[in-house]
Amino acid sequence: MRDPQGNYFSYLAKLDLARFEERRRLFWGDPPRDDNDIYARYLDVVGAVEGRPVALCIMGSTYPAGWTMWRARQLQGGALTLPIAEMNGDSDVWEAPADRVRYRGRLNDIGESILYCSVGDAAVAMVEARVPVGSQFALIRYETTRSITLTSIAGDAPPPGLPEGLLTAHRAVVAFNREIFTREFDGRDNLTYVLSNRLVKDSYDLPDELVDGWTFPSIARGSGWNAAFRPAKARGCMRVVGVAYCTARSSALLGPTMDGHLFSSGPGMGQVGFRWSGMGGPVQVSLFPEFRKLSASS
Repeated sequence: MRDPQGNYFSYLAKLDLARFEERRRLFWGDPPRDDNDIYARYLDVVGAVEGRPVALCIMGSTYPAGWTMWRARQLQGGALTLPIAEMNGDSDVWEAPADRVRYRGRLNDIGESILYCSVGDAAVAMVEARVPVGSQFALIRYETTRSITLTSIAGDAPPPGLPEGLLTAHRAVVAFNREIFTREFDGRDNLTYVLSNRLVKDSYDLPDELVDGWTFPSIARGSGWNAAFRPAKARGCMRVVGVAYCTARSSALLGPTMDGHLFSSGPGMGQVGFRWSGMGGPVQVSLFPEFRKLSASS
């Protein structure tokens, strides 16, 4: 289904938009029989000609060195005591080990480790992690150590050279793929995560020498974007800047927000465990200056 030779424009030219929109409208309402059925039905929706291969638009997004990525990780509730058992070592700030991944995610299968981040927006990371209002979580700040290229899924920008007459068809296909990657999880993972997993692995999983990971739209804040990395790639292109211990809040005016309580740069040289300091301390001021805007209590 990849399109290295420019077959995407030819595919769009043959796409019957009326048929596409009708099948797209019906797609989510009929529960699939099994995992293979949901993917077959997807191909039926996007197919230009029945039985013919589908060509998807494959583009990349580039971020420079020094770009911020955020990740939120829920922590057990209760009174805060130091050290924080769930956030006290280097392994706590990266992806879960494969043998502890028991559920599908947007891009990962069971037993597959993927590091999910938000691109430049801490509130998006909190929403993506489904942190309930009033609950505690760790907000991890990463920074790219070099320029990175991510495969863009359901991006807004049309491919270079797209004829104007094909723009409507392109936008329709992108909108359908965006529905797949921003659909709220409703317990039926074969309608959400099975399909997004299959679509990524079949169509957007480019060689490591070409890309570092993926970027795809967020369920939070219409313009929010996520990034996802396999473990080796994550460590090869990012570093951990620091960790904030936070409480999730919500504001009618600002939407999802958070209170920051403690901040750490992680374990230092010859040091075991994280050292934490409060709002206004040197770690918060130097590593998390945004918290003057992010924190509802500041």
